[in-house]
Parts: sequence; C-alpha cells; structure tokens
Amino acid sequence: MADLVLARMGRQALLRSRNAPVYTAYLDEVAFRRVVGGPAVMADQLDLLIDHAHATVRVIPEAIGPQPGWMIGGRGMGTILEFADADPVVYLEHLATGTYLDRRSDTSVYLEALATLSAVAMTPDDSAKVIASYRDQYERQAP
Repeated sequence: MADLVLARMGRQALLRSRNAPVYTAYLDEVAFRRVVGGPAVMADQLDLLIDHAHATVRVIPEAIGPQPGWMIGGRGMGTILEFADADPVVYLEHLATGTYLDRRSDTSVYLEALATLSAVAMTPDDSAKVIASYRDQYERQAP
C-alpha cells in the first residue's frame, strides 16, 4: 500500500509541474458530498480542482444516474492516455497493481464509455461553478 501512496504522490507532483500533461477529469457530483478529512480539507481539495491550470474538470450531475463510464477501471480509477502519434492506451489502476491496455479491441469499449460521459457531463464552466459552490459550502463549515 505504501508503494501505491508513493506512486500517487509522484503523479500528483507531475500534474502540478510546469510540464504537466493537459487532461480532462470526469467526477461524479456525489463525490463532492463525501467528506474526507473534514470541511477545511474538502475546501482545500476543491480549490486544487478549480485552480489547476492543466486540467479541465467535468462534473457528472447526480440526476443523470449510473453511466457506463463510471466503470472505467472498475473503481473509477481508469485513465485513457491519448498521444499525437499513437493509438490511445487505457490504464486501469487496481488495489495493488495496474494494467495497460493498448489493443484497439480492448480500448474501444473504454473510449465508448468516455464518449458517453462526455455527452452527459456539465460543461467545464458549469462544472467550475458547481465545484466552487461546494467549496464555498465547506469553507463556511470549517472551524
């Protein structure tokens, strides 16, 4: 488990660096109500989402209901890596390991699920407003 934590910390450092890859994250609105670490921690975490220069965050509204894209990675930890000169690769994070899928026959279902998420997600601007609203709520609750 310590290796997984170190890997995530390294990924986090990369995503905050000047050379961070540009990416889009799809987050279920329900996740913003799952308090981890208390209101102050939640407000700080949501600030990171709002202020991340290389990221586009798109919120999946709770009212939409279950979507196939939620199953990317089985636990919502899947990543689709796209490259200018190669086919997409899907990375699935498991509890103790990870798996890379690079055959089109394997990746196509994940790309279809991503298209479904993209179609139902809020726009980046609307997502930012929703995230800011949750952040403001947590800031008011923080001691």
